[in-house]
Order: sequence, then structure tokens, then C-alpha cells
Amino acid sequence: MLWLGAVLVDFGGPALFGMGGLHVRPGHFVERHGLIVIIALGESIYQMGRAAIGGLRRADVLVAVVLGVLVSAAMWWAYFGLKHGAAARLRRASAPERARLARDAYSYLHLPLIAGIVWYSLGVGEAIAHPDEPLQPLAGLSLCGGTALFYAGEVLYRWRDHHEIATDRLVTSVVLVALIPMAPVVHALTILVAVTAVSVAFVAWEIWRQPEIGGARPQPD
Repeated sequence: MLWLGAVLVDFGGPALFGMGGLHVRPGHFVERHGLIVIIALGESIYQMGRAAIGGLRRADVLVAVVLGVLVSAAMWWAYFGLKHGAAARLRRASAPERARLARDAYSYLHLPLIAGIVWYSLGVGEAIAHPDEPLQPLAGLSLCGGTALFYAGEVLYRWRDHHEIATDRLVTSVVLVALIPMAPVVHALTILVAVTAVSVAFVAWEIWRQPEIGGARPQPD
């Protein structure tokens, strides 16, 4: 209850009382939140290595690790590909709007992004540890649902940031949600292959079509 109270005060306060007095430096603000995403993605890589320790001589475990890294790389692309457009949007906003945008797009809507990555880390760790067995329902939900939550968070974040629907991210999220019922039925490696295929298809689409969101095309640093 104390944690819940702290969350309500911390996140409810700015929504109720406004953002007066908050001065946002766009470049610094975007960079700091990008580092948080990097830390979360790094945690997912760490989780993969930890899960693979006991099976490094198994080909299916090594394949699962490679697939897991590809999924994390796709999430990196989805976020950092439009980093320059996000900073430019903050710079164009007036001071009061910039503070509100920083609150909504970053303090609030980065939460599902980070939660999705961390949730995915749980699922991919189980998939790597037991690639030849079906995932437990929670692990399957984490693997597919965590990745889907990340892309759904991307849709919400880009909408608030640029008032544009990132259709490719929305479609990717919906397809990943559709994979959730398969996770407890097929082998973990199979469902990980499916999640990787969806993620790679998303990146391939962006590289080919280069959709413009917020006046910027995907160009990861």
C-alpha cells in the first residue's frame, strides 16, 4: 500500500497540479530517457546470458540466444530510429507545452516501453533455458505480450509526441498479441522464432519504406 501511495503521488501529482516551473532541455531530456531504454535492453541481454549458462553446448540454446538478441535489436531500432524527430519536436514546442509533452510522452508513456522490455526479458530467459519445451502460460505471455506491450507503448508515445499513428508498430503489436495463445502449445524455440520473424519483418519494412513520423525518418545513431 505504501508503494501504491508513492506511485499515485509521484505520477498523479504532475497530472493534477500541472507542470509549472519545469524547464526541459530537449537534447538532454531525450538522451536521459534513451539511456533508460538502453539499460532495460541491456538487462534483457544479461537475462539471456544468464539463462544460457547451463546449456552452452546445446545448439538449440545457442540459436535461441541469437534469436533473442535479434528481438532486442529490433526494439532498439524501433525506439532509436526516431530519436532525432523526438528531440526536434520538443525544441519546437513552447515552454508550457514542452513541459506537458515531457510529462506525457516521457515520464508517463515511457513506462509501457520499459515494462514491455523487462517483461520480455522474463519470457526470453525461460525460452532460452527450456527451448525444447512449451512455455508456461506466464512465460509465454511475457515473451509475446512483453514485446507487444513495447510496440504498443511506441504507438502511444509517438501519438503523443507527434499526433501520428505509427501504423507499422501498431500492426507489429497486434500480430505479437495473436501469438500469445500459441506459446503454451508449441516448443519455446518455435514461438521465439515466430516473435523474431515478426520483429525482423518490422525492421525490414522500415528499412524498405522509411516511413516518416514527426518529420523524421528512421535513422538510428
